[in-house]
Amino acid sequence: MTIPEALDEVVTVLQDAGLTKATRDAGAFFPSPIGVLVGMPTVRSSGLATRTLEVPIHVVSADPPSPRIIGLMYAAADTAASALAIDQYTPSTYSGNINAEPLPTIDMTAVVTIPYNTPAP
Repeated sequence: MTIPEALDEVVTVLQDAGLTKATRDAGAFFPSPIGVLVGMPTVRSSGLATRTLEVPIHVVSADPPSPRIIGLMYAAADTAASALAIDQYTPSTYSGNINAEPLPTIDMTAVVTIPYNTPAP
């Protein structure tokens, strides 16, 4: 499995859990009012047959924090954390589009282990 395929699988798991606005496409990403962005991974370790990745997950709101938005964000974060077996997350801000104003976000990291692709001889 390649790294892009692994990231696509993370998005699929999130969407199957009910987070329909989960995406890897930061350029087309618009959280309305809540979206989930799957970021670029860090390779944490590489073995003979597998590679372990840390994949950042951002639950982002396009709206300013209000009791309703905060509730929606934490509900989405709970769903994402449950679907990806993540046991902690933290509030933060996200700046990633043409709007320079930071958006409220909840950040978490998924750990994914994938097999190496074996090149053809």
